[in-house]
Amino acid sequence: MLFSEIIKMAWSSLGTNKLRSLLTMLGITIGVFSVISVMTAIGALQYSIENGISFLGSNIFQFAKYPANVSAGGDVREKFRNRHDISYKQALHYYRLMEGEAREICLKVFGYEVKGQAVYNGVKTTPSLLLVGTNRSFLTANAYTLGYGRNLTDEDVDLSRRVIVVGKIIEKRLFPHETPIGKVIRVSGHVYTIVGVLAEKGTAFGQSQDDLVIMCARRHTNRARPAPGTAERL
Repeated sequence: MLFSEIIKMAWSSLGTNKLRSLLTMLGITIGVFSVISVMTAIGALQYSIENGISFLGSNIFQFAKYPANVSAGGDVREKFRNRHDISYKQALHYYRLMEGEAREICLKVFGYEVKGQAVYNGVKTTPSLLLVGTNRSFLTANAYTLGYGRNLTDEDVDLSRRVIVVGKIIEKRLFPHETPIGKVIRVSGHVYTIVGVLAEKGTAFGQSQDDLVIMCARRHTNRARPAPGTAERL
């Protein structure tokens, strides 16, 4: 049978059963587009999740009172509220145990329930800045990049220097036309000198990662709420 005859028979069959042909083509079209839509949605969801958890960094082992979703509320947060706070002494103990084994060791205290506000020459940020008491390893452990200036140093922490590294949102709000490096600002009633600015990181799960202030973790902060993530190693 010639190929042309096959084509003629096929067209003839389609013409004879128009409704059935139409329904068959419609079913095939819907099926193809459904598969494409599902694959696109899965790809977008995977990208969103990977981008959202990028703040955790990579190859991380974390000791914490709360799990990574510290912003969760209701029953999720209540489940972990009765856990004992991790003390600075305990954090230092694990720090010493991990020395020589980990490339970076990050100690950090978050003020999730006590937000801060930065003020410079009468201009204020929103009163919802995330305050982080930490050391030089915070950037590596949390996948941040230093935009310019310098990072916190071990000497800054040992001497409890009042120096801070700020997120991009703070720079844009308080220093739109000048560099913040070396400037003295007031954060929650205390005076600090800016030594570095973080590169812009964007949002994670709808929350900005650029409205934070990184300062030296002080030994005498008994009134501060202990860290959701107190010790991390890479």
